[in-house]
Amino acid sequence: MKNYLLPFLFFCSTLVAQNTTYKDTTSYKTNEKYDQFFPKPLRGKIKTMHTVGCRIEYQEDTPVAVYHLFHKNKIDPYTYTYHFDKRGNDIAFYTYDALGNLMDWEIKTFNKADSLTYRKISYVIDSIRHSAERFNLYNDKNLLVERKDIDRYGSKVSLYFYNEEDNIIKEEDYYKGKLFYTALYTYDAKGKLLEKKEKEKNPKKHSTTIYEYDTLGNLIRITEKEKGEKSYILTNRIYENNTLIKEYDDHSYVLYTYKEGKLIETESYYTGIGIDYIIDRKVITKYNEKGQIIKKLEYQGNILEQETNYFYDENGKEIKGILYKGGKEKSRWENKYSPKGYLIEKAWKREKGNPKTLYYYDAIGNCIKIEEYYKGKLTNIYERIFTYYE
Repeated sequence: MKNYLLPFLFFCSTLVAQNTTYKDTTSYKTNEKYDQFFPKPLRGKIKTMHTVGCRIEYQEDTPVAVYHLFHKNKIDPYTYTYHFDKRGNDIAFYTYDALGNLMDWEIKTFNKADSLTYRKISYVIDSIRHSAERFNLYNDKNLLVERKDIDRYGSKVSLYFYNEEDNIIKEEDYYKGKLFYTALYTYDAKGKLLEKKEKEKNPKKHSTTIYEYDTLGNLIRITEKEKGEKSYILTNRIYENNTLIKEYDDHSYVLYTYKEGKLIETESYYTGIGIDYIIDRKVITKYNEKGQIIKKLEYQGNILEQETNYFYDENGKEIKGILYKGGKEKSRWENKYSPKGYLIEKAWKREKGNPKTLYYYDAIGNCIKIEEYYKGKLTNIYERIFTYYE
C-alpha cells in the first residue's frame, strides 16, 4: 500500500522513530476523543507522538488522499502532536489543520510529584486567538493550596485550607479580587466527610450536603438541601456483608450481583422524559470470572431492543462479538491478533459495507498505522510517528 501520509507527517513536524526493543510501559494520559481509534496501552518511553489522518477518495479506480481541516468533519483536528516528559506526563499538545497550520495548543509543567503546576492553552474563536493560563501552588505535602486561572474575562483565584489530617476544611474562590464562593467541610474523628456547606454570592445560594455512613464506614447516603427548599437525596447505597449491592436515587438504580466474591452481573435502570418520549431504559450486563463483559441486554420498558454477546480466547483477548436486534442477528465482528497479542484486524460481518480495520505496529508495540476499509475499498488512513527517550 502506498504511503499517502508520510510527506504530510514530516511537513508538520520532523520526527525520527527509534527501532528499539525497550519494553517499559508508562501510564500515559491522552485525550480519548483524539485517540479513540488507536489500541491501548502506549508502550516504551515516548518523547513525542505525531498523528495524522486522511480520507481516501477514488477517481474511477485510482485512490486519492484527501486532507480536510477537521477530523471526520467534526470539530476535532485531524492532525496532532503530543510531547511527554520522561515520567510520562503530557507536557505539550499541538493540533494542526490540513495545511499544517498550527491550531489549538496546550503546554504544561509538573512538579517532582507529577502534580500540574502550570498550564497554558491557546485557541481560536471566530478567527481570533485567545489564551488561558492556570497556576497551581502546593504545600510541602503536595496538597494544592492555591489555584489561579487567567483568561480573556479576568482572573479567578481559589484558596484551599487543610486540617492536621490533610483533609480539606475550607475553599474560597475570588473573581477579580472579590470573594464569590465559600465551601466549609466537616469530618468525624475517623476523617470521614460529614458535611459540606457552600455559599455563592451571584446568584445568591446557600446549600448543605450531608454524608451518612453505616457502622462499617461505608457511605450509604448523600443528601443535599438548599436554603428554603426541601432536602434532596442524591445517592442511596445498600451494602450486604460489606459489599455494595445497590445504588439508587429517584430516577435510577444499579444492582450488583456477585458469585464467590466476584461481580457477575449489573442491572442499571433510568427513567426520565426526553424531548418527545419517555425514557424507561434498563441495561443488564453479565461478566465472566475475569471481569470481562460477556453479554449486554438493553431494554426500553419491557422490550428487549438489543443484545450483544462477547467471546474471548484462553488469553482473555476478545475474538468475536454478535449483535442482535429484535431477536435477529444484526451484525457481528471478529478480531485477529499477532503472535505478540496485538490487535491486527477487526472485521464486521452482516453489516452494510462489511467494514474492516487493519492495525500496524512498531518494534515496541505501539500502533503506527490504521487502515479502514468499506466494501473492500480503503477509505481512511491514520498514521503515527514516535520518538523515544533513550
